[in-house]
Amino acid sequence: MTSALWRVAGGVALRFWADEAIVFVDATQETHLVGPPAAALLRRLGKGAASEDALCDSESLGSAQLAEILRTLASGGIVEEEAA
Repeated sequence: MTSALWRVAGGVALRFWADEAIVFVDATQETHLVGPPAAALLRRLGKGAASEDALCDSESLGSAQLAEILRTLASGGIVEEEAA
């Protein structure tokens, strides 16, 4: 696992319902329905940037599962790596 920090990208609006989230990305004008556990990650990242290690620990995810979720969210412009 790397020590990269991840955060919710700028211009992203989040709404949570139970264990899902609706995400609006201003840059692309796209809306996404995000299911668990991705919604749980977004809820955590909404509190501030976090490392992959911290996200694995807090959400009880394996590193491969976390990497796949982050890659998917990043490709939609929902999350981004924080600049060093």
